[in-house]
Amino acid sequence: MHNAVANGASQLVDVLLSFKPSAIALTTGDGQSPLHVAALCQDTELRRRTVEVLLGARHVWQWDDDPQHTGKWVTFAYEHHVALNTALAAGTRSITLGKYTVDLAAMTQIKTATGFKRAIRKHAVQPDLEFAEPYFGHTALHEYAKQGHWETAVLLLEAGAPAIARNFAGRTALEELKFELRQLETQRLTPEMNWRRLELLATMEAMEMYELC
Repeated sequence: MHNAVANGASQLVDVLLSFKPSAIALTTGDGQSPLHVAALCQDTELRRRTVEVLLGARHVWQWDDDPQHTGKWVTFAYEHHVALNTALAAGTRSITLGKYTVDLAAMTQIKTATGFKRAIRKHAVQPDLEFAEPYFGHTALHEYAKQGHWETAVLLLEAGAPAIARNFAGRTALEELKFELRQLETQRLTPEMNWRRLELLATMEAMEMYELC
């Protein structure tokens, strides 16, 4: 998952999350979520597409395994998750899964041979935009801001990322960006460093504009 995210392989990320939606919360050895790791992708368009995939809601599907409805829910197989999420996105009312027909409108699973019905349910799995990695306390928004990735920083803000969240240094994402910029401007700028400075300035402007709107 994390290698796919870091390389901007958005289609692979989409497939992985379709099979295992809970992978959105997997962390690396240093505690970084897939959203954090996506900031490592240096291709702007690939990074944007990958972040859009990560921000999209996935559903975990379960069926009621107890006729007495005492709450014994069983999770569908991964391949059935893919089929169910695809059907849901397409607006399909019902699909066949092996020996069963699943009615997405009535949220029931019906055994074709006997007509026996079971209830089904779904719940959305989305990234935790407030999650902070354990070393510096950076949220994903901190990462995109300090890297100068303005387009994905705005995507996170639009998705509800907390602009007021502070890292262990007490800085918000925008303040962390400005700290990076001040540190950079104390040095003799090479062409590469000047390009990074321009990226930080563009990100700062984009984030400030978003706050004003």
